[in-house]
Amino acid sequence: MKSAIVLSRITVLIIFMLLCPEWYVYAQGPDTPDTVDMQFDRVFDLGSPGGQTMLQDNDGFLWIGTEGGGIFRYDGYEFKNYGAGSGSLSNGTIWRIIQDVENPDIFWIGTSGGLNRFDRATEVFTYYKHDPNDPNSLGDNGVFDVVQDGNDPDILWLGTFAGLNKFEKNTEQFTRYEPDPNNSNSLSFGEVWRMAEDEYDPNILWLGTYGGGLDKFEKKTETFTHFVHDPDNPKSLGAENNIINSTVQDRDEPHILWIATDYGLDKFDKNSETFTHFTHNPHDAGSITKGIIALVYDDGDGTLWLGGFVENNGLTLFDKNTGTFTNYKNDPNNPNSLSNDLVVNVHEDRSGIFWITTYSGNVDKYDAKSQNFTLSQHNSNNPNSLSDSVVTVMLEGGDGTIWIGTQGGGLNAFDRTTGVFTRYQHNPDVPDSLDKDYVLGVYEDSSGSLWVSLFSGPLIILNKESGRVIKRYETKAESFTKMLEDPNDPDILWLGVRGGLGFAKFNKKTETFTFYEPDPENPQKGPNQGYTLEVVQDNHNSDIIWFGSWEGGGLNKFDKKTELFVHYTHDPNDLNSLSTDAIAAIYQNRRSGALWIGALGGGLNKFHPQTETFTRYSTEHGIPTDIYGILEAEASPDGEGGNLWLSTGQGVVEFNPTTETVERRYTRSDGLQGDTFYYGSALQTKDGQLWFGGTNGVNSFYPDKLITNPYVPPVVLSALTQGGQPIDLGIVPERLEEVSLDWRQNFFEFEFSALSYTLPKKNQYAYMLEGVDTNWYYAGGRRFGRYTNIPDGSHTLRIKGSNNDGFWNEEGLALTVRVAPPIW
Repeated sequence: MKSAIVLSRITVLIIFMLLCPEWYVYAQGPDTPDTVDMQFDRVFDLGSPGGQTMLQDNDGFLWIGTEGGGIFRYDGYEFKNYGAGSGSLSNGTIWRIIQDVENPDIFWIGTSGGLNRFDRATEVFTYYKHDPNDPNSLGDNGVFDVVQDGNDPDILWLGTFAGLNKFEKNTEQFTRYEPDPNNSNSLSFGEVWRMAEDEYDPNILWLGTYGGGLDKFEKKTETFTHFVHDPDNPKSLGAENNIINSTVQDRDEPHILWIATDYGLDKFDKNSETFTHFTHNPHDAGSITKGIIALVYDDGDGTLWLGGFVENNGLTLFDKNTGTFTNYKNDPNNPNSLSNDLVVNVHEDRSGIFWITTYSGNVDKYDAKSQNFTLSQHNSNNPNSLSDSVVTVMLEGGDGTIWIGTQGGGLNAFDRTTGVFTRYQHNPDVPDSLDKDYVLGVYEDSSGSLWVSLFSGPLIILNKESGRVIKRYETKAESFTKMLEDPNDPDILWLGVRGGLGFAKFNKKTETFTFYEPDPENPQKGPNQGYTLEVVQDNHNSDIIWFGSWEGGGLNKFDKKTELFVHYTHDPNDLNSLSTDAIAAIYQNRRSGALWIGALGGGLNKFHPQTETFTRYSTEHGIPTDIYGILEAEASPDGEGGNLWLSTGQGVVEFNPTTETVERRYTRSDGLQGDTFYYGSALQTKDGQLWFGGTNGVNSFYPDKLITNPYVPPVVLSALTQGGQPIDLGIVPERLEEVSLDWRQNFFEFEFSALSYTLPKKNQYAYMLEGVDTNWYYAGGRRFGRYTNIPDGSHTLRIKGSNNDGFWNEEGLALTVRVAPPIW
């Protein structure tokens, strides 16, 4: 009956929220140093509300309790559900799961149907329930919290609907502590909701009750001290109704308790026995959110995580050092926002991932290791977002503005300080707006003028503040692509040309164009193709310009003094020639002058000017076939330059030119706009930030700030079968050490998992059966294998796995496989 009362209270509050739309106002909080651009991955939906409790066991599995749906075990790929019913949980509503410190295979589970003991090795449940005829039984079947005693692990402390219970595992007897109106040292209130054992003094247990405030329980004397709200004492408990929703001991200052209440957050100093209140201030954007706080979690790094599953408060982070609160809520237009604003629980796993469970059943995660890349995309509901997600060209202006050209949204001016995109687009009612919204090129010359080239349109000068066209230059060229100013003469612009005219020079003083068109009869007088995409000024010889095109023609070298061209093309009979004539990117090393060419269908090429030969880097070096952009990280101390970063048809790749190896590879699953990028859409800013554009937005990142996941995952055996049917050995697969097979059934199938949750799809695996295999079989991301016709004798199945960044658990797991010989 009591559980029905509590649930009805929650239901009423949720209905009230639906009727009060002002509680749904979205308010993105300011960034904090540890949560800049904090993004949440929506991992899965349990299909059941709750998620009040979460546990990572010593194997590495994640266990999540729900309200009505039982317990779910997660390995990064699949779920295993333990529901209520015969031979399973006594009740499907789970309030707490803990792992026994003496026997890690034992879980103690608090439910709305009593205390459950779960042996996960044999998957056997044992129930402890209330018996009205037995005073040594559980005091009430509603078990909200379970704490194992720090001094005597044989004792469990249980918070129930009917008081505090002590359970002795050896005797299986319960001792009840209930309110006694005639004893001021008894429990203050019957419903004990949350508990915390004191880290200073394990003899002390702190109890958060559901109407009696905070109780301090001394185990030796079995006495309770009460801390309740006193309207005449501002340093008493802040909750006027004396309901405590969550209690946690500060991990930085153990003499502090944090108390979540219906009235906000309280800080309790155990030494002075006084409370400090944090409540909502409508005039302070950095104050705590208004309403009920139902969850408080201390991450041990100076931050409290606050939630509330009875109000749409979202997730709030409290910086204990600065005293400021930052709120994160669901934004229907942002897939990386919280999936739901009713936050029930926060759990940090051993790899540093924060899991956020919500009352809707959705589970999100925040993992800094998977958020290396900032992604900017078009949002139709946000006028300050990128105007179009197809990014064709980028430039950093002299004032730090990032200019981004798009295929259908015109030009964007991005303010890196405010994060706002200002759009400059075609408007048929405004004559001096852009002529078209398809931008091919953008360039700022030494005088500060902004030049913009459009698809099938004139070359224009744009006012950077107003976005209005200052001047248009019509020409016989269909359009221009990349532009650069002559380092020797600022009145000259060199232009890539689209539409068959190849290459051009524009004199700003005379306002005249000179075109260098392909000339088959005299190739030295013109470029090798009519469409020039990439145009690069040689940084070691100011008289040389390099250019090429994805439409073919190879690499072109133009000497401005002689106005002659040299062509470097693919020769199928010469491995030292260019790998293909379709060029999408050209980059010159800032120090050595080495020229790198990104080809379509030909990988990466390095051009050696002295010998006029090329070195090819292809799939055998880990280089994808299609290269769309090339940038370089900051130079190394030896002066040879940093690693190259390549946008490709298979994500973004970091290539080490010295070792000639790929060091890192990132794909869409890492937060990229996609696995394929737009040719020539690449930018390096003055402060070293790299930008790569594609058809689904633009990514930016600092190479030296990319976080690598060093977590070495445990590897577990998740299934062992014959012909698809489980081999029944009376124990779960992850506990198997040995299996014996009959000679007539000398085969088996097996499945496995590396329990790293950052990007499970990128975890890698290898296995071998010693005595049968001589080498490891590297299975990539595949998590299953099989062996048939295994010879008799003793063999060892070994399985190893890695995390998403290639950190391997070389020890892995080992299973002895014995095959009996035939009887003859």
